[in-house]
Amino acid sequence: MHTRPRTAALATVAFILATLAAYAQTMGSGGAQIGGAEPSQGTMVQPGSAVVMPDQPVPGSAVQPPVGDGVTGMQPPMGGVEGMPMQGGGPAAGPQGACTVKISTDRTSISLIDQTGQQVDHVALGQDRIQKVFNAPDGSWSVVVYKVRRVDQFGGIAINLAQCDPQAARDFRAIPEAVEFQGEEMAVRYPGGSEERYPLINKALP
Repeated sequence: MHTRPRTAALATVAFILATLAAYAQTMGSGGAQIGGAEPSQGTMVQPGSAVVMPDQPVPGSAVQPPVGDGVTGMQPPMGGVEGMPMQGGGPAAGPQGACTVKISTDRTSISLIDQTGQQVDHVALGQDRIQKVFNAPDGSWSVVVYKVRRVDQFGGIAINLAQCDPQAARDFRAIPEAVEFQGEEMAVRYPGGSEERYPLINKALP
């Protein structure tokens, strides 16, 4: 009888069956992980890589220079400037004349300060509040715009900075968008594009 060859064949078959059983068990449990990697659940940031956040410039991109005054992006009209909203407590005049305008911290009064730092004049507005100050490019005039308290009324006071001389208050239809200084007049531009002209010099305040 040929017992030895048959025994060897049976042993080989048993080995193959055991190997297949082990492989089937491994696949049934979810399979082997390739290289130890797991499925990704999102975008992973690799150490050392650049992440561009919203509102930040892309690395290597050119920075665009500001347009106009660098704050509002608006170009001032020729012969005048856009108004500066008042925060109070500091000089408001542009190029310096004989005096500069200083607004009180509560925005209820105007002080004229000479080049030595002394107050030479003072205008009190009571309960009205200063909204804007417009300055002539050559530092010769300023126009202070205020709002009347509790009512929708506005006014302006022109100030001769060369002579430290405030003029009389006048009514404005609204808070101006811009003021152009043209000789002895000011051209006041209101919202909507309308414009009115006023003389800079009028009855002086007592």
